[in-house]
Amino acid sequence: MLYSKAMQLSGGTETGLFADYYDLQYEMLVALRPKVVGHFDLIKLLSAKPLKDPRKWEKVWEKILRNLEFVVGYGGLIEVNTSGLRKGLGEPYPGRSICEVSVHSDSVLVTCVLFCSNRFR
Repeated sequence: MLYSKAMQLSGGTETGLFADYYDLQYEMLVALRPKVVGHFDLIKLLSAKPLKDPRKWEKVWEKILRNLEFVVGYGGLIEVNTSGLRKGLGEPYPGRSICEVSVHSDSVLVTCVLFCSNRFR
């Protein structure tokens, strides 16, 4: 499975894999500066504990905050997507802790945009 192989290449832990994911995401953000960033925390989909609060991984949480601050800095938007609910995750992308940062922090203000497919209209 690719997830297991990626985790091995990231030091053998999910913490390492998530840290690498957010570093690569940051590289993409810097290179492309997309207007809308979708599926911000998609990596959790294949995790053994997809609802684990990323704040519990200090190194990972710092990278998430860095990425959110960068998106805010260039005026980008973070998409809130309900696909995670449909896929059985129990929460959308991004998850609650990331959305809470966007709502409750003075230093990070992320505008969340909800896109719905035509079947829900």
